[in-house]
Amino acid sequence: MEELAATLEPRELKYEGKETKTEVKEKLLGKAEIIEKETGNIVLTQTNIKRSPIK
Repeated sequence: MEELAATLEPRELKYEGKETKTEVKEKLLGKAEIIEKETGNIVLTQTNIKRSPIK
């Protein structure tokens, strides 16, 4: 029963960073404007998930 409870509890994960969305606005004159916005999602890799300890 304790093993089942341990798998259901949330784990703390180390993550690479947050996902950003890049938008490019074209202008008539001059360089294009580049806007980067955070989406709120986190970036995980397989090694991040495998290394995370079960608490």
